Amino acid sequence: MKYKMALVGSYILDLIDEMEILLKDAPSVAFSGSKCSINRNDALSIMNDIRNILPKELETAVNVSEEKRDIMESATEKAEEIISDAEKKAEEIVKDAKMEAEDIRQETEKAVEEYINGSDPIKEAGERASSILDNAHKVSEEIKRGSEEYADDILQELEEHITSILEEIRNSRDELV
Repeated sequence: MKYKMALVGSYILDLIDEMEILLKDAPSVAFSGSKCSINRNDALSIMNDIRNILPKELETAVNVSEEKRDIMESATEKAEEIISDAEKKAEEIVKDAKMEAEDIRQETEKAVEEYINGSDPIKEAGERASSILDNAHKVSEEIKRGSEEYADDILQELEEHITSILEEIRNSRDELV
């Protein structure tokens, strides 16, 4: 097989050399240094020989290469679509998780508040504090009344004492006159 491929390769190179000679030996077109005139049939014959000699594997390889390119393009598009879908799904999951976390936070706060408000020791402490405040108000009122009465008694005694002094002053004045 290798020997056959070597012969095919050698023959193709010979045909390419023949095409090169055909082009080099072709007469130039008037007033154009790079254009030449060749026998069309000779060139087409050489090209046809090259095409017929090239192994079918080359044609298959070209087809496989094109298929590979198509598959890669399709795979790239599919991968981009999958990535886009995954990103959207991830965003939804994060959004749902945030909402659920907020719900849990609110429920926890509510439960703690209910526990604090419904707890017997706390309730009892609140009632006891309320009772102490009521007693403090009563005692405060009693002290206030007592202090007002005491102040009134003191002022009355003072008034009586001043009245007595005033009477003595009047009597002493009367005696002077």
